[in-house]
Amino acid sequence: FGVVIGFTTEERTLAVIRANESRLVRNIPVGQHTIRYTATDGCGNMGRGECPIRVEDLAAPAALCDDQINVSIGGDGRGNVMAEDIDEGSTDNCGPVTLQIRRLIDFNTDDCQIPAPPVYTPWGPDIDLYCCEAGSIVEAELLVTDVNGFTNTCSTNLVVIDNTAPTCIAPQPVITTCADLAADFDFEDINQLQTHFGMAEVDDGCGDATLTELTPVINMERCGIGSVLRSFQVQDPSGNTNRCQQLIQINASSSYQIKFPKDVIGECAMPGVDTLEIINNGCDEFMVRSEDERYEVVDGACYKIMRTYTVINWCEYDGFSDPVEVPRNLACLPRGGMQDVWVTRLTDGRTYYDADSDPFNGFPAANSRGTNCGTSQNPSGYWQQVNGNGYWTYVQIIKVIDTDDPVITVSQPEPFCSTNDACNAQVVLSFSVADACATSMSNITAAIDVNRSGQFSQTVNVTGSFPDFQISGILPIGQHRARLTVNDNCGNTVSEFIDFEVVDCRVVGLMCNASVTTNLMPQPPGVDADGDGEIDVAAAAVNVNNFILNATTDCTGPLRFTIHRLSDLENGTDIPFPNHPALVVTCDDVGPIPVRIYAWDSANNPYSIQPDGTLGGPNYTICSSTLTVADNEGLCTGEGTNNMGHLSGLILTEAGAPVSGVEVSPRNDMMDAMTMTEENGLFDFELHTSEAYQVTPYSREDYDNGVTTFDLILVSKHVLGVQPLDSPYKLIAADVNRSGSITTLDVIQMRKII
Repeated sequence: FGVVIGFTTEERTLAVIRANESRLVRNIPVGQHTIRYTATDGCGNMGRGECPIRVEDLAAPAALCDDQINVSIGGDGRGNVMAEDIDEGSTDNCGPVTLQIRRLIDFNTDDCQIPAPPVYTPWGPDIDLYCCEAGSIVEAELLVTDVNGFTNTCSTNLVVIDNTAPTCIAPQPVITTCADLAADFDFEDINQLQTHFGMAEVDDGCGDATLTELTPVINMERCGIGSVLRSFQVQDPSGNTNRCQQLIQINASSSYQIKFPKDVIGECAMPGVDTLEIINNGCDEFMVRSEDERYEVVDGACYKIMRTYTVINWCEYDGFSDPVEVPRNLACLPRGGMQDVWVTRLTDGRTYYDADSDPFNGFPAANSRGTNCGTSQNPSGYWQQVNGNGYWTYVQIIKVIDTDDPVITVSQPEPFCSTNDACNAQVVLSFSVADACATSMSNITAAIDVNRSGQFSQTVNVTGSFPDFQISGILPIGQHRARLTVNDNCGNTVSEFIDFEVVDCRVVGLMCNASVTTNLMPQPPGVDADGDGEIDVAAAAVNVNNFILNATTDCTGPLRFTIHRLSDLENGTDIPFPNHPALVVTCDDVGPIPVRIYAWDSANNPYSIQPDGTLGGPNYTICSSTLTVADNEGLCTGEGTNNMGHLSGLILTEAGAPVSGVEVSPRNDMMDAMTMTEENGLFDFELHTSEAYQVTPYSREDYDNGVTTFDLILVSKHVLGVQPLDSPYKLIAADVNRSGSITTLDVIQMRKII
């Protein structure tokens, strides 16, 4: 304890209280006081009294906190909050207050990640907030202390916000040329851009920002000139973003080599030609074109090709200057075009003619150019320097030679058939041509030796395409020879011969009498007229010519006719052959006998199937008729003449089919009879002999049988004269209205029938 050695007394008027006013006195400071009361009445009389009093501070200060405060994390990854920042007017009745703040931490503040036991920070003037708390709410406590040491607390929520954008650091700008980039470099490929030009960097206080490269803005022109603007974006976990950019400038670079190829000579076929070659060391854009002019007439060669190469460098050519014609004989050799010619352009614009692609390698050696050209000698490494403009032309000569003859391959053709009245046929002969050099063949001629007379007087056209060709023509019946001549356009000519034959494969249509009647004649005693081993009292020999109505010749001369019993043909006892011109009948044959007439030509048609089944022989055709055998004299019965006889016949279609139900009438001045044909088409009358009769068939039944649109077409062609009907029966049938002529009226009537 201390010792009081003195004190100071301060006297101060606290209040003057009027009559009837409140006796309450305020603002007495803390401490030990003596209160002196002085009262004065209306007469000026005064009275005093003193009262000791001690005023003490026994109340804590009032602690007031803001309800909620937003706190932003700074660039260093931390946010700082002072005690005053959360105070909302904390006070004390007795004097000023002091403020302190603290918070609870449950993680390692060094890395902001590793959890730690929760602990309060010491009371202090401020607290720190960390990146890992961004987006969260942290509770802070405020400690309020008055001058007498009394305290009070309050708390509030701190909303931690990261409002600081991360820093984006782009790669340095780049100036380059397209020659420094790969030929297939893709400016749209972000991976290639990052590999070649680097990647942006990120600086973020909280360290968790992500970096994204955006789609580049590409502004490239021709010849590799242009720019690429790369953009990068960084974003932290709180959504704060920033961007940075890198500009890549690509400048022009022009450097190239062009090899123009030397001349070539190919043996036999088009050689494997060494073609133009371009080495693009820069960013040039080339247009290359080759044009061929072919010359067929060339001494010592099949043909010659003048191949003109045109090369335009659009990054160098001005668009209007004439081309630079590259010489073919810079080495001054005996013949131009014997060596390749190189054009080399350097990046500084110098351009050279050279024997290879390097003008500084000492090849060709200095002064190695020939002396026949009247030009100056060359320096070491190249032929000469040239003023180029990016537009080059050069001519390469390609020759093809051939010493081998072409080969014509033919096969012996089968005989060609003539099937018309003109006795000729369309002949088509096929052959192939092989040549070791040619891929086409146009110089082929053909001629025909008609009838092998030794004169190839008839030329024919050659059609087809290499290697298969044909010749064709109309040739008569006979044996002929074709001569084929091929020239391969290289001076080699070869001929081949084809022997062939046109044969007659047709015989003219045969028209016969529908019926022929013959009368038996008496025979000498003991005669076997038909060779059947029996004596014949009566017989007759019927010549086939009695049945023939139409022409008797065709392409091979006169026709031969034979007659045969139908029954013998059907039972196989008679096989027709061209030497049977007559038929012997006897008493055994009295009555109608169906017969078949054959017409034979003199051809030897290898395709004709003969009646005996063999292949090859004359052409033939047939018609059917009826031979009626009469015994008018009664020789077979021994009765002699009775003045009566039989008239028999057969009604057939043009094709030889029997027609039944036809009304047949024999008429003369004395009688008018009628009968109907049987199923086999036969009819028979018993008539008086020594009379003349007119036999008339008549039928109106089934008139549309077999009539088709094809018949209508045939009649129309006849009317138009395109294809006349070729038989009397067809002419009769086509005269539908029986006018005696065939006109469009008949066509109309036939259409109505159909």
